[in-house]
Amino acid sequence: MTHSPSGARRGGLLRVLMGTVLFIALLIFSTGMASLLSGTDPIETPGFGQLPGVIGVVLATLAFLGAITRPVLRGQPRYGTALWAALACYLAYLFGVFAAAVLSGQDAALAASVVARLATFWYAPLVALSAWLAAAGVIAITLSRERGVRGARWPWEHEEDDR
Repeated sequence: MTHSPSGARRGGLLRVLMGTVLFIALLIFSTGMASLLSGTDPIETPGFGQLPGVIGVVLATLAFLGAITRPVLRGQPRYGTALWAALACYLAYLFGVFAAAVLSGQDAALAASVVARLATFWYAPLVALSAWLAAAGVIAITLSRERGVRGARWPWEHEEDDR
């Protein structure tokens, strides 16, 4: 395996940040489309407000960063990392919603029922899917960069390299 001349760290942080932005964009898009298509809100319980959902997304984003940063900066991530990122984001999202609801004064049983609905309906699995897709993309870019792949080329472009 050949390593790129720039080393593992060059551009690694940028790839991590771009993957995080991609994760957030996919998360917002997918949950918004699920809400639109199903005609439901992610949290339909009166009195919950938006804070539990926001805290859930913030914790899921931190879990995503925690799962992919070290492997990407080392330059040798594995695709299994994407599965761990998906699981971590799924659990962090659910924990964030539950913790924010309980800390804001909601009944723990009601918060648990909201989390159970999120976990079994579209919303939390879409968080995991968004994390998996974004992490797999970052891993693919990192691996291709570290293996010296410089991009797709047409067959006739290789002839110029021989001269």
